[in-house]
Amino acid sequence: MRFNFRRVLSLLVVVPSTLAAVNGACSNGVKGICISTSTCNSYGGTISSGNCPDDPSDIKCCSDISCSFIVPEKFKHIRYFGKCMFTNECNYSTVPNLCPGGSNFKCCSQMTPALPAK
Repeated sequence: MRFNFRRVLSLLVVVPSTLAAVNGACSNGVKGICISTSTCNSYGGTISSGNCPDDPSDIKCCSDISCSFIVPEKFKHIRYFGKCMFTNECNYSTVPNLCPGGSNFKCCSQMTPALPAK
């Protein structure tokens, strides 16, 4: 019997992994990112267990991460708000470097300015 490396490699590609990669999407339909609990806490996100299977114990699903940014206008600066999410889930504009995770997890915003406090 001969060992066929191509056949083994093709099986490895076809078999789905249950490991949710760090900085990857949460499982079970939960919208969020698998990151360390300390990072999630520092971004003010909501932590849930069981949605990043087989990852280390300090990696949990982090969701509901708010983000904001300032855009200079002619005579003032306007603050905009959004939610951190994967770019393929955002139907609006995305702003980089405001959210944890990789380059595909960004601040998604309708670019509607915040209302002034009363």
